Amino acid sequence: MKKQIIAAAVAVAVAAPAMAQVSISGRVGATYDNFKNAPINGRGQNQASIGDNNTRVIFGITEDLGGGLKFAGQIDIRGNTDVGATTTANTSGNTFASVTGGWGRVLVGSHDMLYNEVLGFGTSGDVLDGVNIHRRTLFTSNRDNTGGAAPTQITGTRVNNLLRYDSPTFGGGFNFTLGYSTNPAAAELPSNTEATDRDDDGSASMVFARYASGPLKATLGYYNEKRDAVTGAPAAAKPSDKFTLAAVSYVVGPLEIGLNMTTAAYKSGVDGARTQTRDNFSIPVNYSMGSTTLHAGYTEVGSNNRSRNTGAAQWMVGATHFLSKRTLLGAGYSALSNGNNARYQMLGTVPADTAGGMIGAAGGDATYYGFGIRHNF
Repeated sequence: MKKQIIAAAVAVAVAAPAMAQVSISGRVGATYDNFKNAPINGRGQNQASIGDNNTRVIFGITEDLGGGLKFAGQIDIRGNTDVGATTTANTSGNTFASVTGGWGRVLVGSHDMLYNEVLGFGTSGDVLDGVNIHRRTLFTSNRDNTGGAAPTQITGTRVNNLLRYDSPTFGGGFNFTLGYSTNPAAAELPSNTEATDRDDDGSASMVFARYASGPLKATLGYYNEKRDAVTGAPAAAKPSDKFTLAAVSYVVGPLEIGLNMTTAAYKSGVDGARTQTRDNFSIPVNYSMGSTTLHAGYTEVGSNNRSRNTGAAQWMVGATHFLSKRTLLGAGYSALSNGNNARYQMLGTVPADTAGGMIGAAGGDATYYGFGIRHNF
């Protein structure tokens, strides 16, 4: 009787169609952050806070479609242990559907792009705001930061409305990614239908080429974003951001060192009459000692070509330590020095909680120190 039951169960399992596999993963994190802006005309600013830029729950879905094809998708829900709620839209993280085969992968949805192409800043260091500051400073746009408009972070850190193709790896370590977005920053709106003639057809295109072999990694990238025109402005006044990226990292034993360079061009005004350019570079260094990794980094932001003394320099030191395979402690210190006409600030300060945000008077320096914990599940 028992053999008959087992045989029947096997027959049902073989006959039943393959079902999609669902997984749950993510991370929970929290940080203590202390920011200080140097006094300008006798006035300084200090901020101590409990923060969190790590917490998320990811629902992954995979299914074997047969014939070498595979479906994969995920819903990435971001949260905040500080306030006990989601911080933005429930699926503000990498949320997408994709099909993979021997020819590569096609993905549709929302996904990190330019931000993840920098080299030498390992994901284990993300618990430190100091590391995130350097990564994001590389991708601030190039608006003139001597006036009221902040050089805000480029949309390309996570692109919405994205159609993406990832090639397979070939030629001993080479692969590439192509991407196009119908609107990288927000939901699309009808074009040229408003009384103010706002042109809601912003778009972005991007390409990344990568090579990895042994201790060497290298990346070249290009990102071109056309933003929606300002309400009431003619369509020809639609601003644009263009970024080029060159990055390389090399590992020698426990030491990893990287070099990331970006060139930014921001065009505004009718037919791009006002063009601003700026160069960045960053040097991250990691040194591993068992379950502990030491981090250091230096980032320099060049002056705007239209404004003198609008650059900035920043350095950081820190350490991360794995308490287990999934639980990580981190601590770090970072210092930022602005040019006389620059107003960069630390990521995570308020108001203007954006990389490259502007606060206080021009030329003010800033420091940060903090520590945090993160658990992956």
